[in-house]
Amino acid sequence: MTFLIVAALVVLIAIGIATSLMSEGGGSSSGYSVRKKKVFGGDYTEHHDASGRKTGTSEVKQGFFGNKYVQNYDETGTKTGYSEEKEEILGGKYDQHYDIEGQKEGYSEGKEGLLGDKYTQHYEQDGTKTGYSENKEGILGDPYLQHYDQEGKKKGESEDKT
Repeated sequence: MTFLIVAALVVLIAIGIATSLMSEGGGSSSGYSVRKKKVFGGDYTEHHDASGRKTGTSEVKQGFFGNKYVQNYDETGTKTGYSEEKEEILGGKYDQHYDIEGQKEGYSEGKEGLLGDKYTQHYEQDGTKTGYSENKEGILGDPYLQHYDQEGKKKGESEDKT
């Protein structure tokens, strides 16, 4: 459950970084995210562009009624949006992503490929596919998420450093 929220968040931020870099003429659109421990307990995810510049953070928070959500921040610590896990009428779950004003801006859902491989598909709010993420394992067995655009081009990766 939390995994999908974090995975979706990381991909949306990676796509945002890519868009930002492209609009600034930066060329490469890959980046990475690293999950870290806070000094006084708790975890957060730090996001970076391809050159290693910090572009933002995200952390799981708890709402007034016990619901969990992921709060996103830019590199200055300003809130930029959030994601919540939702349940469809027929019982399927997905992550709904919102901008800072609370407007829906996209969603992500777990999928299974033809060979049984699992991945997270990401969409614009109108249903247009924007990319996907897969669980991978590094050479030394360390797990990480690999993020792709919809054409299959690598866009970045996320790893857990906690």
